[in-house]
Amino acid sequence: MVNIKSFFIFQIILAVSVASGKSVNTFSVSDSVFTAKIIRDEWGVPHIYGKRDADASFGLAYAHSEDDFQTIQDVLYALRGDLSLLRSGRDAAVNDYYVHSMNFWGMIEERYENEIPKDVKILCEGYAAGINKFLIDNPSKKRKDFSNVTPEDIIVGFSHRMPFMFGLDGVLKRLSKKEPPELIGFGVEEQQGTFDMLGSNFMAVAPTRSSDGYTRLWINTHQPWDGPVAWYEAHLISEEGWDFYGALFPGSPVPLIGHNPYLGWSHTVNSPDLIDVYKLTINANNKNQYWFEGYWKDMDLRIADIKVKVLGLIPWNFKRVVKKS
Repeated sequence: MVNIKSFFIFQIILAVSVASGKSVNTFSVSDSVFTAKIIRDEWGVPHIYGKRDADASFGLAYAHSEDDFQTIQDVLYALRGDLSLLRSGRDAAVNDYYVHSMNFWGMIEERYENEIPKDVKILCEGYAAGINKFLIDNPSKKRKDFSNVTPEDIIVGFSHRMPFMFGLDGVLKRLSKKEPPELIGFGVEEQQGTFDMLGSNFMAVAPTRSSDGYTRLWINTHQPWDGPVAWYEAHLISEEGWDFYGALFPGSPVPLIGHNPYLGWSHTVNSPDLIDVYKLTINANNKNQYWFEGYWKDMDLRIADIKVKVLGLIPWNFKRVVKKS
């Protein structure tokens, strides 16, 4: 069975405007802090205008929620370590344990206020507010156990997704087996997971080599058509200087590939070996100690409180000890 991948062809033209697609739907959206105008062209692509960059990000979240709130919701439950509330099965449990074991939320509590730049914070605040505004306008879409989106959610989302780019989830699934393999992470196939990096390509054609004198970019990143790592197309314009046309993943307040009036960019993958797995020697008399440079060293212990639904209906919490060496 052929796995069809999506691709984008972007043209860089000095003035990118809605004229590339006839406007068929225009409306404004706002809350007490952010305001954006959203113009959808004949293909449904949102062209989003805001006074500030954060206003455009606010409109982006609202438009994306209109088009695919289900995936955004899945992403939020996953980065919060609550995916088992939505789905049963091993994959959801592995995700939730992964969130707790990586201590994303512990790090954000310690570092968000003092280490995240103000301009990044307000972008994330705008994006979070856009999702919350969509749920205010569409209350039937909101689950009872879903809490309002915060800027911290957006930051954790990047931390949550990045290790998947090099296949950490694939390695964790192998390690979670009843009898994990002795050799793991050796070779590309051992590190494949959510992103399943089979390849990608990115080509540029200079004006001197095109028949009409335009620069062209062919961006083909081999992403699936739907799900948490499928591209969402949008055009973001602000009075602070944004003029991006590109694509992003659900939960991102900025485009990740695309172009502005002056340049274009993309990402491609290869298969670097970025994961090392070590088997520790555990103290037979104390399972919370491991051998380290000539002595038994204590592990750091935390409790992972994982929420699941038994038979898909009954909420239940189970606890697992997370050990850090």
